[in-house]
Amino acid sequence: MADMSVTWNIHPGTGITAEEGDERPDASPLSISLGASVQSILSAIKKDDEDRFPSIDLSWSQQDQFGRPIVLSLPKNGVRLQFDGADQRLRLIEITDFTKLSLKYSGSELVKESEGSTSPLFKRVYRLFGASFPGEYMAPVDGKLVGTYVLGWPGVAISFPVEHAVGLQEKDHVALLGSRVTSPADKLAIFESKTWKDARQQLFISVVSGPRNSALISRPFDKLPNEIEVAHINPSEREIVLSRRAPSPFFVIRLGVTTPQDLITELGAPDTKFKMKTPAHDAPANAKKNGVRRGSEVKPPPSSYSSTKTDTFDTDFDSADAEDDDDRQHRDTYLCYFSHGMDILVGAADDGHLMVKRVVIHGNLPGSAAFNRHRRLRWTVKLDIDSAVDDRDLHSEAHFEKDIKPELLTAYPEAARDTQTAMGRVINRCWDDSGSESSFFLPDQDRSLADGGDGEQEGKWLGNMRLFQFPGLMFEVGKTGGVVAVYVGDA
Repeated sequence: MADMSVTWNIHPGTGITAEEGDERPDASPLSISLGASVQSILSAIKKDDEDRFPSIDLSWSQQDQFGRPIVLSLPKNGVRLQFDGADQRLRLIEITDFTKLSLKYSGSELVKESEGSTSPLFKRVYRLFGASFPGEYMAPVDGKLVGTYVLGWPGVAISFPVEHAVGLQEKDHVALLGSRVTSPADKLAIFESKTWKDARQQLFISVVSGPRNSALISRPFDKLPNEIEVAHINPSEREIVLSRRAPSPFFVIRLGVTTPQDLITELGAPDTKFKMKTPAHDAPANAKKNGVRRGSEVKPPPSSYSSTKTDTFDTDFDSADAEDDDDRQHRDTYLCYFSHGMDILVGAADDGHLMVKRVVIHGNLPGSAAFNRHRRLRWTVKLDIDSAVDDRDLHSEAHFEKDIKPELLTAYPEAARDTQTAMGRVINRCWDDSGSESSFFLPDQDRSLADGGDGEQEGKWLGNMRLFQFPGLMFEVGKTGGVVAVYVGDA
């Protein structure tokens, strides 16, 4: 058997957890739980030991990015994870190659080398999981001679290759799977349902019981803020209503009213803070005074939490010697909530008190430059300005050009008369100065295509984005028509 880099414990209907192992006392435990977000799992894997997870493959559909699953494969570990495209939550865990990992259930190994097989034998599976109802037999297609028998228990199913023969389905499944016509198991699936047959019908649309943040599972006694399900945007009222998992009530962010303390009380401490530059701070003279090249005062932020392997985020985003403490205190600051899928800009009002000025809601679309920084947060926009719109709710899975923009142009006739509004402003998220805030993907620092770029920068190109601005709203749209981010508040 191959050298196992990871030993997984199977939890039917819940997920798998990696053991540290006696041979790797310094390895960190990893939990892959059903319902967890793409962002949380991918960040945890990237943060883990590269020797344990040397290869990561991510695939998705550009034609139907919300209707088709996102597939995260660990080919060197024999594991494949499938997430729904709309909410980006883990729905299915598959073990695809038993030779590349070690599996345990209730403390016992699923494969024993002494039994002379590198994959689970039916007798071993039966002994560990117990008796089951008859499963499903799928006859071979295209003239093949081997079919598949799927045997299931609540939350877990195991597939066995079976030599096809007439009258096979009439046999007792225990006698059939224990006979010579059945080979050792070739796949194992973990899902959230009583049976695999029921799970297949609603695998990517059913309600998931597990949280998106794995920390809520591994540390249930910590007082972590409850996660947000949907953000309901009401631009006319300048507010965002955050629906949260029960039993937490909804929380309303009101632009110009909600304070940073309100945010911390309801959402917890931000993962990091990002202070905006002021004109004085960005001036060449000020850069010379600090003895650094312009644009290098602020380090480029990591692509995700995992890339830092530390929680000292402030040192990644804001240099202590960039300016004096008084200037730093009065700069507008983004409170970045990666696990909530939001960045919230706070600044001083006319009376000097700090309040929320803008909220950025992230779509975390695969292929976008900022993918995997924030988890995906679904949203709706309620347009009740014009009766012609019929108070229709627009949502995060809608196609911008086909569905969202026509309604916005109807609701905001003044903006519709501006041809530039209808076309959108073209930007590229990858052409940055390698040390400027433009790599933080905030609209204030973006560079347009007119700025150009050299060959090395062009090599980092991931596709252009467009910004469509309306009163109190701005949409960042990818080339597939999906909304990458929504900016709520004055520009």
